Amino acid sequence: MISLPSLFRLFFTAGVFVLALSACDEKIRYEGPVCGDGRTEGTEACDDGNTQDGDGCSRFCRLEVAERCDNQTDDDENGWIDCLDPACAGDPACTGEICGNGLDDDENGSIDCDDPACLHHVTCQRPEACDNGLDDDGNGLADCDDAACAGHPLCGGCDPTDDATAVVGDAFSLPRNAATVVRSSPCWAAADPVWVFRLRLSSPAGLRLLVSGEDGLLFLAREEDPDGTCGLDTLACVQPPTGALDLPLLPPGVYRFTAPAGTTASISLVEPVYEVCDNGFDDDLDGDVDCEDPDCAGATACLPEVCDNGVDDNGDGLIDCEDTACAAACAPDEVCGNGVDDDLDERADCQDFDCAGSATCAGSSCVVHFDFGTLHRGAVAAAAWSTVTTPNALIASCGGAGPDFTASFSLDAPANVLLHFSQSGSHSVTLSTEAGPGTGCGAGELACMPSPGLHLPGTWSFAGLPPARYFVTADAVTTDATGLGQFELQVAGPLDEWCQNGVDDNADGFTDCDDAACADLSFCLGETRCRDGLDDNADGWIDCADVQCMGTTACGPGACVVDRPLGSLAAGAPLSAWVDLSVGPGTASLPCGLSPSLPASVLSFSLPAAARVRLRLLPEDFSDPALALAIPAGVGSGCLDAVHLCTGVPAPGIGATVETAELPAGGPYYVVVSAYAAPAVGRVQVILNAM
Repeated sequence: MISLPSLFRLFFTAGVFVLALSACDEKIRYEGPVCGDGRTEGTEACDDGNTQDGDGCSRFCRLEVAERCDNQTDDDENGWIDCLDPACAGDPACTGEICGNGLDDDENGSIDCDDPACLHHVTCQRPEACDNGLDDDGNGLADCDDAACAGHPLCGGCDPTDDATAVVGDAFSLPRNAATVVRSSPCWAAADPVWVFRLRLSSPAGLRLLVSGEDGLLFLAREEDPDGTCGLDTLACVQPPTGALDLPLLPPGVYRFTAPAGTTASISLVEPVYEVCDNGFDDDLDGDVDCEDPDCAGATACLPEVCDNGVDDNGDGLIDCEDTACAAACAPDEVCGNGVDDDLDERADCQDFDCAGSATCAGSSCVVHFDFGTLHRGAVAAAAWSTVTTPNALIASCGGAGPDFTASFSLDAPANVLLHFSQSGSHSVTLSTEAGPGTGCGAGELACMPSPGLHLPGTWSFAGLPPARYFVTADAVTTDATGLGQFELQVAGPLDEWCQNGVDDNADGFTDCDDAACADLSFCLGETRCRDGLDDNADGWIDCADVQCMGTTACGPGACVVDRPLGSLAAGAPLSAWVDLSVGPGTASLPCGLSPSLPASVLSFSLPAAARVRLRLLPEDFSDPALALAIPAGVGSGCLDAVHLCTGVPAPGIGATVETAELPAGGPYYVVVSAYAAPAVGRVQVILNAM
């Protein structure tokens, strides 16, 4: 197993890669391991030379094991567990009502979970949902009457001890009453009595805050959804020695001030200070200066200078090439070999795209692990790569101190090139060209793309590459971030379909993956076979862990027991829950965790519409949580059988945020929360946002 720093805790399962070389009108495909050829290769557990089931080696080259009917395990890997498996029909362990097969087995008029015999079966256990008016867990108490709902927003779990609406000119001396609640915050470790002041701000204002008292500590946050969740965006922890805070600009919203009992504070709302877009200062103290600040979008000083229209577009008194903003556009052509960045594009000589293929840059001593050869316009080519056994030959300019793998290709005519990259581990990717005799693979580096993220794929496009020899290098970001993956190249002419630019380049009425010219690209194929154990579309996810399989028959609901359904996650309506890491309804071993069988809690949510989801972990004290986002994996599957993403916090007590690619509408999605390592202590707040 690859060991990775805690900052990069995600989960990935590598697939089998296919090499497809294409030149002119000919396409040659070199397949990976083939089940039934009598050779056990790649991910195959066996290969008996045929594709028949029932002879000890299945048609998928998996070992066939007889189903045991009483061990809660899918022994024969057919998607059915114990008595739900047809192989267990008539087994002594499968008498009476079988819970989950949709039949009235004991003929008493009740089916599955409606039968009293299934009351305590794992498939029939349901946690209390706090907003449906039902006694879900069967303890005689419904919704807020049940102690399990004590922390739910609808049951007062987010209520402040004081509440006010304010505008510029208002001032408050806090606390205004003696009420307290037992709460914790990211600013201090213990859960002690605190007062909580909720401030509703209907228009922009500046804030002046002074904290005093024995403890002299205050937590300021903005509430994402004050009436629906406890989700908070931390703004500040105010504490000695100053005990003061001055924020020039607070946008409209709802803010929460939390302080230990005995702490006092004064709050004044003053006229807001807005960003001045051309003075070199961060006027509103939001971390962005002048045109970097979104408030300056559209300001004249922040408009780009058009360098050939005879107009002073940005209002600085200088027109076209007189304006320093036009220095690069008005610079001369690059001279290859004079050591000067002549065209002012921040690349000189053989590291400038303009010099690729020039006589000055011809020749290289780069050690190449795979050569695609010459790729003509219209070609699609793919090759597997691995840094598991290669040496560290170069360090990419955008990061990569670990081993690297280099592939080469040549162009015989100017072309647009698309590079798709899948990986396990974490690698930066460079595109380089020859830089002269005796030079290494990185001497002619043209572009460096930082790692898209641990185990995540990336796609990059390069327009108008000149005829030349090029090198593509995957460089592990650290020595323990090595892995394997696939390079995939598409070479397109000016009138060819270029498969990920959102344009119908060849004017045939089809764009990108809808065009037949893109059919051979892995990211256009889709995860079409959801129980074959392969990453069909080379995007880093296998079978049910790939969202393209969600909702298929193979990846339907399983036997995962959800402890807390959070409901529907819609844009602008975040969901939140506190999880105690020291206890849990069950145990789990997260793929990105360090210790097996730690207490775990299973949350779930659904999406009313397709969306990217931001998952935030806000640990209390020095707790060290980890979280897995998983998808149902079919009949009898558990909560972690199809993990799409797994992450932890960078270090104990430090918050973490991770954002998914677009997830399809529907559900349930499972969020399994546990500690990264023993001992499992403390609590963590999990906040979900649809983006």
